[in-house]
Amino acid sequence: MGPANSYYNDLLQQGYSSEQALTWTRNYYPEFMVQQTIQQPQFPTLVPTPQPQHFAQPTVMMLPQPNNQNNVWLILGIVFAIAIAFTVILAGILYVWASDLASSQNIEGTWYNPVDTIIFNSDGSMTESTNTLVEWRIDGNDLFMSEGDEYEYYFKYQITGDFLFLAPYDDDLETIMEKDCIAYSSNIEAKDMDTFENTIGVFPTWCNPE
Repeated sequence: MGPANSYYNDLLQQGYSSEQALTWTRNYYPEFMVQQTIQQPQFPTLVPTPQPQHFAQPTVMMLPQPNNQNNVWLILGIVFAIAIAFTVILAGILYVWASDLASSQNIEGTWYNPVDTIIFNSDGSMTESTNTLVEWRIDGNDLFMSEGDEYEYYFKYQITGDFLFLAPYDDDLETIMEKDCIAYSSNIEAKDMDTFENTIGVFPTWCNPE
């Protein structure tokens, strides 16, 4: 601070007004200028007003709930389809098993009915009441009987219990002549007509004698 300012301030402290102090000071210090203090404007303290917070609401996707009744019907349908498939497969297996069982049953031995007696020997030879057929062989469920080297006759056969059922094939070797089907029993008592008819049981579907 210079001497002019000191002199001016002393006058103010002695009670002179600012104009009087300025006049007297310029008498001694003509170039003296009062340095005005710029007061900073006072601003009220602003207290921030709390603003309500807005939270984003999560988007909730409502997925359609499955219909329990539809699920039950779907499950029942699947179970039913599996049951049908299993039944079909089992029926096929049983059919093959039954066919194999029928074909594997031993036809060797003596068979009787009221009008004929037929004997199948293990060496492939055979005898029957007319002494016409002399040889036999089996291929699956088919029985072949021949007069020797000249003629061979084709039959479908099945053994059920004590009974042997035979039905000849037609000339096409595919069509079964079911009305010409004949039956034999391994029981010698079947030579009696009444005994034969009372014990014969159920014929195969392809065996329908007149």
